[in-house]
Amino acid sequence: MSKKLFFTYCLFLLITGFAKEGEELEVKVVKWEDGLIIPPGITKEVGDNVQGPSLIKVPDWLDNPLGNYYLYFADHKGDHIRLAYSDHLEGPWRIHTGGSLKLEQSKLLIKNT
Repeated sequence: MSKKLFFTYCLFLLITGFAKEGEELEVKVVKWEDGLIIPPGITKEVGDNVQGPSLIKVPDWLDNPLGNYYLYFADHKGDHIRLAYSDHLEGPWRIHTGGSLKLEQSKLLIKNT
C-alpha cells in the first residue's frame, strides 16, 4: 500500500467516525517522499511483510503515552499486533518491543500454518 493511500485511508476513517450527516468537511492529504514509516525488516521482530497499518492520534485521556501518535501493524505471518510510536507524524518512529497484542489474546480463530 502506498504511503499516500495509507494516509488517505486513515483520514477517511477518522473523518467518517466524527462527521455528522450533511456536514461538509475539508480534508488535506499530503504525500511524504521519505519512504515507509515501518520498512520491511526494520528489526527481526517486526518481520518482512508489514501489513494493516492503523494510525491514531493518542487521546488526551491516556495516561503516560509513549508518544503523540500510535501506529498499529502486523507481519502477515506474525504472531503479534505491533506498535510503533512517535511524537510527530514525520517521525522518528520507535518500535515498542514485545508487541502490543498477541494473536492468541485476540479471541480470533487462529489456525497454525
